[in-house]
Amino acid sequence: MKLVIYLFRKTIPLFIGAIFFFAFVLCLVDLMMNLWNYIANGVPVKTVGMIMFYYVPKTIWYATPIALLFAVSYALSDFYAQNELLAVFASGISLTKFTFPVLIFSFFLSFALFWFDDNVVVQTYGKKEEMQEIALNKEVNQNSDKVVVISENGNIVYKADFYNDESKRLITFYAVVRNDDKTLNSIIRADSADVPSKVVRHIFRFADGVPLDETSCMDRTAELDLFARPLKRAHDLRHRGRHASAEVVRRRVVVVAGQA
Repeated sequence: MKLVIYLFRKTIPLFIGAIFFFAFVLCLVDLMMNLWNYIANGVPVKTVGMIMFYYVPKTIWYATPIALLFAVSYALSDFYAQNELLAVFASGISLTKFTFPVLIFSFFLSFALFWFDDNVVVQTYGKKEEMQEIALNKEVNQNSDKVVVISENGNIVYKADFYNDESKRLITFYAVVRNDDKTLNSIIRADSADVPSKVVRHIFRFADGVPLDETSCMDRTAELDLFARPLKRAHDLRHRGRHASAEVVRRRVVVVAGQA
């Protein structure tokens, strides 16, 4: 037991110090990468400080595994340099048994990181990205090509070769409708289809100006951004959809970039 306490007394301070060091380096790298953009856009120091503040949990999440590896490696190296490992081995304790408490600590730490990521990092990093985009006046390109949208629990599959967000138009549009048993019901094709600017009863209006009738299997509502460019980061989706109800999550469409 004394050896375990001694091992952790050597490792934990190094671990905490390494976390702060690597987190500081990551914050500094992000600041240096965007410093000129902050200056060019006249971003206030307070805003930059808030952006860095919201980035800190993400850097801690990144730094923790590296910090633990560094702390354990350094501690064991120090034990070896001071010939303390020889005393441990001479007492009949193998290196595996000696470092096993650290492995247990790492195991529980991994679960703590999962909780920290899901409850802290996702929200703070999402706020950081939003504040940074606003501060730097970044324009989001919503155009997308080779888009596939799966909705209604897989019963309807939409495909478009290209979505033009400016004109709200789908080029080479397909809609594959399947029955509940996943057998083919019908296929609808159009050279182009317009997407209205609001959620309405008739979503798609083909290039000839004739809307789908009310009895069509395509007669249902949907969000405008179904065919917009997919979110670039997984944490964006988790951040934006975190508070959605179970029913909304169950009916949520999935946007996949690539060939259908």
